Amino acid sequence: MNAAKKSSPVGEAADHLAKKLTALLDGKENDAGAPTLNSAHNDSIDLYKEVAKSDAPPTLAQNNAANPLEPELAGTLKTWVQIKAKDLPALNLQLPIAGLPQIRLDLPPIEQETGESEE
Repeated sequence: MNAAKKSSPVGEAADHLAKKLTALLDGKENDAGAPTLNSAHNDSIDLYKEVAKSDAPPTLAQNNAANPLEPELAGTLKTWVQIKAKDLPALNLQLPIAGLPQIRLDLPPIEQETGESEE
């Protein structure tokens, strides 16, 4: 984003939203131990793979490993809900003023053509 757009209200709102999303996905620079969506996802996948190795019920250690996942995921999902309810609508109010389309989470992403053949 160029300096002119970044200093505009739309640019500032977009930058604010991008920082919040980056913190939610990957964490803040100063808070390495805080749960993120990526860490919750990775921890869940790792545990799922471990449990799936056996036909037996999960072990006590596996159950204990699952216990912190629920509050970790709940906290990150709460942040995501707040972003969708507050930050995204605030940005979407400003985008049409700048001649830009609103961000619509109800639509599938538009895939960009890579120029490669699918064959």
